[in-house]
Amino acid sequence: MNKFESNKEFVHSRKEFERSGHLLNEGFHRDKIKIYAHMTLTIKSIKRTRVLPNQRLDLATVNEFARNVSNFSDKIINHSSGKNDQKS
Repeated sequence: MNKFESNKEFVHSRKEFERSGHLLNEGFHRDKIKIYAHMTLTIKSIKRTRVLPNQRLDLATVNEFARNVSNFSDKIINHSSGKNDQKS
């Protein structure tokens, strides 16, 4: 039997997901993240995502495009800043 092993690449909590969503938003405002204009579904998905008054993401407004871009951009930002480097 194979034993299930946790994969560090997955988002395991709402807190991690919301963090990556807010980093994506900050990246857009600081011009660190750019999306090509022909990626219309992705742009529409991100624009449809709403934030509640308490600054939590409204998960009912997040679809797969927005979720994937959010998680991917978080990995790219962390990788480029050296946060994903493992020390031996």
